[in-house]
Amino acid sequence: DRVVLFDPYPNPFADRVSIEYALPKEANDMEGAIEIYSTMGSTVSKMNTPKQAGLGRWIWESEGHSSGLYIVKLKMGNQIVTKKLIKQ
Repeated sequence: DRVVLFDPYPNPFADRVSIEYALPKEANDMEGAIEIYSTMGSTVSKMNTPKQAGLGRWIWESEGHSSGLYIVKLKMGNQIVTKKLIKQ
């Protein structure tokens, strides 16, 4: 009945990070997205989640982005879950 964003792995990371999530059965009828934000608040990458309940994974390729802190946000309906990412 709720979205789950698991801890990204590895974290800290160099060029790639695995972002795993779980979507509830309501996901079949809702739009959702995973977004990566810089500490300045700008969106640096985005992936729309499938309209399908269950487990999913997105491998974010961060080449071209500088080292530092990023925020990953999973949004679906009125639910928002965030985690921190550290790029080495």
